[in-house]
Amino acid sequence: MTAKEALAFVREQGVVLVSGKGAVPRLTEVIVGGPIKGSWCGHPKSHQIFAILQAVTHSKEILVCRLVDGKVTLVHRRLWPALVRIAGRFRPDQIAQVRE
Repeated sequence: MTAKEALAFVREQGVVLVSGKGAVPRLTEVIVGGPIKGSWCGHPKSHQIFAILQAVTHSKEILVCRLVDGKVTLVHRRLWPALVRIAGRFRPDQIAQVRE
């Protein structure tokens, strides 16, 4: 998978987790094409994962926050207007931009 393909996946899904388990897809597993046991840092494709995550999280199309269960979440810009409309339903720390 390329960074462009990963960004397209986030655009299509709207909301994805970077790696934590939750109710939405995990980008790290999409990058490698299947489940990851343990930390993705120990995965044989960890360098590819890191490079793609860097590209996606630095995109101006992506909000990086902790929206889903306090886990690092990627929200595509097409959902930003909806997120603003319902922002009052979330704690401020859930929708605050995260920089790692």
